[in-house]
Amino acid sequence: MLISNKQAQQYLSAINPDNHNILLDLQHRMTEYYTKSLYHSEWIKGINCDWQYGIHDAQLAMCKLIPNNSAVLEVACGDGSSAKEITSQTKNITYTGVDLEDI
Repeated sequence: MLISNKQAQQYLSAINPDNHNILLDLQHRMTEYYTKSLYHSEWIKGINCDWQYGIHDAQLAMCKLIPNNSAVLEVACGDGSSAKEITSQTKNITYTGVDLEDI
């Protein structure tokens, strides 16, 4: 089952039973896409490094919200390149990153 353009432009509530099959199909296709070894080894490798203002404003703003001495869990961390950026922008945090490649 494919998602139509109309469905792609609207919110699909997981609570609505009419969306069950659509969301299961989407979950399957996303898992299939994101677990490809090329996704991690070539397509996104290093894409989240060398943060700069004007390009990575959201990431840098997020780091300002992390209190000193916090524990940070990054889910879907990809190749882990953001770990260097997060730990350099924050003070004394414990960083853990997990991704589908790790499971």
